[in-house]
Amino acid sequence: MKKYVKPVWNNKTEISDKMVKWFEGRGITQPTLKRMKISEGLEWMPQTQKEVNTIQFPYIRDGEIVNVKFRDAKKNFKLVKDAEKIWYNYDNMNSVVVIVEGEMDVLSFVEAGVGSCISVPNGANNFNFGTLNPDKVIIAVDNDEPGSKLKAELIRRFGAEICSVIDWGEFKDANEFLVKRGKMALSAMINKAKDVPVSGVMTADMFYPELVDLYQNGLRPGKKTRHNKLNELITFETARLMTVTGIPGCGKSEFVDELLVQLSTLHGWRAGFFSPENFPIQLHISKLIAKLAGTWMDRLSIEELDKFSEMVRDSFYWVMPDDEYHLDVILEKARYLIRKYGIKIFVIDPWNMLEYTAPNNLTETQYISKCLTQISNFARQNNILMIIVAHPKKMEKNSDGFWDVPNLYSINGSAHFFNKTDYGVTVFRTESDDVEIHVQKVKFRHLGQKGYVTMKNSKFSGRYYEIGSVDYELNQPFKQKEIDF
Repeated sequence: MKKYVKPVWNNKTEISDKMVKWFEGRGITQPTLKRMKISEGLEWMPQTQKEVNTIQFPYIRDGEIVNVKFRDAKKNFKLVKDAEKIWYNYDNMNSVVVIVEGEMDVLSFVEAGVGSCISVPNGANNFNFGTLNPDKVIIAVDNDEPGSKLKAELIRRFGAEICSVIDWGEFKDANEFLVKRGKMALSAMINKAKDVPVSGVMTADMFYPELVDLYQNGLRPGKKTRHNKLNELITFETARLMTVTGIPGCGKSEFVDELLVQLSTLHGWRAGFFSPENFPIQLHISKLIAKLAGTWMDRLSIEELDKFSEMVRDSFYWVMPDDEYHLDVILEKARYLIRKYGIKIFVIDPWNMLEYTAPNNLTETQYISKCLTQISNFARQNNILMIIVAHPKKMEKNSDGFWDVPNLYSINGSAHFFNKTDYGVTVFRTESDDVEIHVQKVKFRHLGQKGYVTMKNSKFSGRYYEIGSVDYELNQPFKQKEIDF
């Protein structure tokens, strides 16, 4: 369990006349400052490398100070180092909560008589905030591009069905609206918030900003890894389903871990696992640490171990139901990880560990098709990349005595693993112990193309390194390292 620093707080709310006038110029009166325990004082700021006078916003939970945000005259900010990040104004929220992206916007709503207003702790570009369970969320973030991204993330976390959005029109944010229009007008904006459309009901105007972006910039590739040759074949975006297959022992899970570590470190994508074969979990954690550190855990100093362990804690999560491995249960746990931690990837590894029995009125193929549709819909509805690791059916050697490269049609149970997936990848270990990554399917051209790239899997770290060039010819027989089924 991570230990957080507890800030030292004198709980004084006296501020200078100059500071009071500064706030009054932004529509915030002294009673609101006292209610919110705003203070001022000298603080060393890393941006200026010196001690300067600052406004100090206390972050309080259950009456206890948890963090402090400092702001100087040049709009530099900082939080207390190693203190916990929580929602600002946490103690004053109720079942209906307004969410903004700055302390001044919270003060603006409080000034207007709306006390149940909270702010993300560290701006619109940082989605590291705790879970909440309100009945209704009114999103009132800034009217700019970072605000738009934060709005989308909040809707994803809380669910469209309980969210509504305030449109600031010509104004940037709640504080500017307060200054220009006044308290009553700001308070009235709560009733003007528009409900977020529920999944499955769409109109053309919902997509106009995306249409303009498509017109101006065209289709863009997805997120890339550090593997430049692999990037020519596959890039990643959320709201997609990916299926990874390969003969047992070829390194499917290791390769998926490689992708997740890189998407996490490069793009901040957190990931969740349902991975019964990666048990005990501490062993899986040690593999992730090795990929992050570039060496096995026993070669690290205790300080290095703490550093990389914290990276794993911040980016990776596991679900392991006590007795039921049914798909509905697993997706319910994944939804919890989305709400609480904002994961962008969820892995089911392997598929055959799920407990499923086809109803009497469905064949196994029909039932698997139904399950894959459910997973694909879950990916779209929650804007998440779902990854399934699935074993192929028992394979026979070809006439030359070698295993052929399996494809998505080789997966035991159903050809729908090819039909319903957006990305299809085969991991194939050769006789020389190289690992070939065969991209068998990329549904959308802007995200990649078919082909394969050869890699080495380091025995010293578990990392993958590219060797050779990209080959765009697939489904050729290759020598497969002898593996017992």
